[in-house]
Amino acid sequence: MSLVRLQGSIESEPYQAQAQVGEFAAFAYEQPVTRFTLRVSSLLGRDGSALPVTGRLNVRVDEVTPGLHAGDRLRILGMFHPLAAPANPGENDQRLYGRERNLAGRLRVTSRANIEHLPVIRTTWSAGDTFARWMLTLRARLRRSASSWLLAGAFDQQQPHTLAGRALVQAIVLGERGRDAQAVTGAFRRVGLSHLLAISGLHLAILALVTAGLARIFTSSRRVEALVVTLAILSYLLLVPARTPVIRAAVMVLGFVLAEATGRRYDRVAVLSLIALVILIWRPLELWSPGFQLSFGIVAGLMILNEPLRSRWFGPRPDPETLRIRDRLVEGGKSLIVGSLLAWGLATPLVAYHFGVFCPLAPLLGLIVLPPAALILVVGYLKVLTGALFPSLALFTGPVLTVTAETLAGMVIRVDALPFSSVKLPYVSPAWTIFATAAVVFLVLHTRRLRIPALAAVFAAFVWLFINPGPGSPFMPGRDSDLRLDVLSVGDGTCILLRSGKQNMIWDCGSGNLMAVGPRVIIPALHALGVNHLDTIAISHPNLDHYLAAPDLVRDMQPARLLITDTFLETARRDTDGPVAYLLDRIGETGVSIREMKRGDTETFGRCRLTWLHPLPGELYPGANESSQVLRVETATRRVLLCGDIAGRGIAELLEGNDDLSADVMEIPHHGSVNYAARELLHAVNPSFVMQSTSNRRNPDDWGEDRQGRNWLSTSLTGAFYVEIKKDGRIIAGPLLTRD
Repeated sequence: MSLVRLQGSIESEPYQAQAQVGEFAAFAYEQPVTRFTLRVSSLLGRDGSALPVTGRLNVRVDEVTPGLHAGDRLRILGMFHPLAAPANPGENDQRLYGRERNLAGRLRVTSRANIEHLPVIRTTWSAGDTFARWMLTLRARLRRSASSWLLAGAFDQQQPHTLAGRALVQAIVLGERGRDAQAVTGAFRRVGLSHLLAISGLHLAILALVTAGLARIFTSSRRVEALVVTLAILSYLLLVPARTPVIRAAVMVLGFVLAEATGRRYDRVAVLSLIALVILIWRPLELWSPGFQLSFGIVAGLMILNEPLRSRWFGPRPDPETLRIRDRLVEGGKSLIVGSLLAWGLATPLVAYHFGVFCPLAPLLGLIVLPPAALILVVGYLKVLTGALFPSLALFTGPVLTVTAETLAGMVIRVDALPFSSVKLPYVSPAWTIFATAAVVFLVLHTRRLRIPALAAVFAAFVWLFINPGPGSPFMPGRDSDLRLDVLSVGDGTCILLRSGKQNMIWDCGSGNLMAVGPRVIIPALHALGVNHLDTIAISHPNLDHYLAAPDLVRDMQPARLLITDTFLETARRDTDGPVAYLLDRIGETGVSIREMKRGDTETFGRCRLTWLHPLPGELYPGANESSQVLRVETATRRVLLCGDIAGRGIAELLEGNDDLSADVMEIPHHGSVNYAARELLHAVNPSFVMQSTSNRRNPDDWGEDRQGRNWLSTSLTGAFYVEIKKDGRIIAGPLLTRD
């Protein structure tokens, strides 16, 4: 991280966004920010000299900044953050992503006063730059107008219950996902229908089919029809975000449109392979993305397996020329059933591998949801097209969107609340994923040849593989382990996973830097660590950087209980509209039991014993840190002391009330902030291993001589790390990932 002054041109249309997203974003009290991509041309020195450089930066200005447009040349001062290696298991390596897109990192600008407009330089390339700027500006204006036309006459903006429906329409038609969309998009994702909300090949295929049907009314020429479909898709691309999945879907659909336009016979799988090759030449890392694997894998599977499976289930297709409308609908329904089940079967192993979830209701729900989702897409697209010329049509199309979207959103949210709408799975290996996919293909190809006993055996083996998915996560505790602690890198916050025997517990789960730390960092990390269910969440004290992810973990990991302190309840009583009250209300809705912990409480945890040393029973504390839980974890041979943010009076009570605070492993209090009380506690505990969860604002070297002779582990230096206590008393520790 360094302060830099740069010159360059805005490469994307600037837009306003919320500074934070997540369950507690409303409590961040941060004003909206401005974001855009900057194409850097030079780095300026202190003397004003310009060093030519190339590359892109994602820029965030910490306030609304009017007057910025695509193509503008700027001189800008901000903090440069290079793309870093993954800090936690489950994170992608953003450096590889950056190399592919010539993206060097991000630039944070604290004030718009640090941005200076420069005159446009006329060069031989200026005509191209002018056209690019014109296109970006046009896209931005069209997107704003399209959103307005789409919602005209639909949804009551003043009614909170319409938020889900409105967010659903904006996601399906325009690919927009704001803060209001979190609830509905989360529900669709958990029940296995997230592909309906992302602009994908399915969306563009529906659009292409509808457009082709309309074109056939006026022409019988395949080439004219292909031209009309191509223009429709290209015009649609002006309205949706130009993300890689959208471009991938467009290339896929347009490839088949062009193949059809030739009027010649062609091999669909060969065309699909050629399209995949083109995309991989453009973006090689797409090969490892879930979207690429699911898109091309499912489409290829449907092309190869759909017709054989349909014939085995329902017999040969009848001649469509001999069918009445009712019979055509029946035959279409048969194809839809086969396609839905086949797509689900092919997707399930990949979804289990990438997302750690099994969605048993997805095929049935997909059959129900697809028609109304397609209706929303088609009506929404027509509404956008006619919005400027025939605004009065909103009186007719608006209610259709409102009723359809609100009904669909409500249904999916209710299904998401069912106990088995989605099942969290343990870690599955790539080898298992390949084997499971092969098993699905084998079952489809051999359903007629296999006799019932053989078919039952294959099915039983497939089910058994889901229950016992093969080799576990490489981060699982060893069989000779009494206790393992995994400390995640969450910036200025804390999240520690404890595992002993068959039990696990999360000690704190927040961040002072990222409101969405739960879905973006902690949950993917837990999945990579081999954890799909939590027994207990313990929150040391009521500060956001220690409980931000609690609602996300309760929803996704379904713990049995939450351990807090009396100070939580007192804080919620004092501030009924504050974040602590909101947290307890959200947890209360789930049925998770809540217990207040105090000094003297003890429990058995796997092969360990837990003893609470703080807070004192019945005491009220002036600050949250003073009330922090302090937990001693004892194995047969070693001790661990977890301190939360204990400070001031809390440390004094801890020192006075315990004759022996010694421990082999210690969580340094308050993320490693150096003060007299913390030093005194460190001396009393005298650990061999110190765990520090912090951002790079704090450095272990700040502790000076107190650090000497100790194995000091800090997330600011290594990212996430682990400490494992073996049955023979050995302690091993180190980073979870190798960061080169």
